[in-house]
Amino acid sequence: MVPADYPFFFTGEVVNFLIPNEQEREEVVLTRKYPIGKNPLFLSSAVGVKIEGANRPDFKDAELLYMVADTPTVNYNVLYPLRTKKYRYVAYSSPQDKRIQLAEWHMYGLGDYPLMPERIWANHALSKTHRGILDLMNDGDWSSFYMSAVEGEKLYFDLGKPQVLTKFTLIPRNDDNYIHLGDEYELYYHGGIAGWKSLGRRVAERTELHYDNVPQGALLWLRNHTRGKEERCFYIAAGKQIFQ
Repeated sequence: MVPADYPFFFTGEVVNFLIPNEQEREEVVLTRKYPIGKNPLFLSSAVGVKIEGANRPDFKDAELLYMVADTPTVNYNVLYPLRTKKYRYVAYSSPQDKRIQLAEWHMYGLGDYPLMPERIWANHALSKTHRGILDLMNDGDWSSFYMSAVEGEKLYFDLGKPQVLTKFTLIPRNDDNYIHLGDEYELYYHGGIAGWKSLGRRVAERTELHYDNVPQGALLWLRNHTRGKEERCFYIAAGKQIFQ
C-alpha cells in the first residue's frame, strides 16, 4: 500500500483530515493499543470482590483486607491490604451475582516476596476441570483466565503458615491490549505521502505510556513489539484516545 494523502474519516456529513502539526506538539498518555469493545464487562467482574485474611481454616476469625469498590480502569492492579497482621489463610470472594474471572492473582509478603499457596479450595466442590485451570491465575499470561463455575464463589488460599501480607496483584479477565509491563512499544504518526513516522520506542514501566513530542492533529498507531497482533489507529481528542 502506498499513501496518497493524509488520512481522513467521514462522519456522514463532514470529511475530517488528520494532518499532523509538526510545529505544535503535545504530551499524550496512552493506556491501550486497541478499542476497548466489551472489555469493561470483564474488568467489572472485579467490582464487589472481597479479600479477607484469617488464621482459622473455617474463617470464623476473618478480617477484611480489601474490597474492590469500582471498575478498574486498567487490567494490572496493585492492592494494598488494610491490615498488616500475619494471616495463614486468604479468601477471594466474588459477589453473589457474579462469577470469579481472574487472569492473574498474586500475593506478596515482606520484601515483596511472592507467596505461593500450598492448597486452594472453594466454598463448593470444584470439578476436575476447574481444579485444572486454577493454575491459570499464576501462569504469567494476562489473557488466560480462571472462571468459576458458579456465582458467588469463594476461593481459599492456604499459605502454609502465618505471613504478613504486603500487597496483592489483581488482573481481572481482559484482552491484554492495555499497556503490558515490560513490553516494548513504538508510537507512530502518519505523515501523509511520507507514511508512518516513528516517535520513539518505550519499555512499559507502568500501566501508561507518556509521549511528549506528538504532533497535534495526527493519526497515531501504537505498536507492541513484544506480543500481540491487535492494534488499531487512533487520534487524540480532549486528551483521550479515539480509535477508528
